[in-house]
Amino acid sequence: MQPNFEETKQFSINYDELFMTSLEAIKAFELERIAYDEESGSITAKTSNSLESLGEDIQIQVDHDGNIYARSESACAFIDWSKNETNITKFWENFYAILEDAEENA
Repeated sequence: MQPNFEETKQFSINYDELFMTSLEAIKAFELERIAYDEESGSITAKTSNSLESLGEDIQIQVDHDGNIYARSESACAFIDWSKNETNITKFWENFYAILEDAEENA
């Protein structure tokens, strides 16, 4: 079983803004690759290799009810040294910073 960390949060923001903010938040990472499908609300990414791991797979799922499901899973490790939790924490920090910037510039 590979180590992982997941968290779901709910927002009262329209779907398009949630999806675009999530996409921008994940693009702020140093990523090896990223793929997304706006229609289904899915964003997938892979982090680069590091000293702690061979990278992590990050999945973000945005739904039309205002929920964002975020999950990070180690690609090939038995211990993640909290890297998965750090990835999701960083995603939320990026997400909230982007929302805050948008509010300030509105």
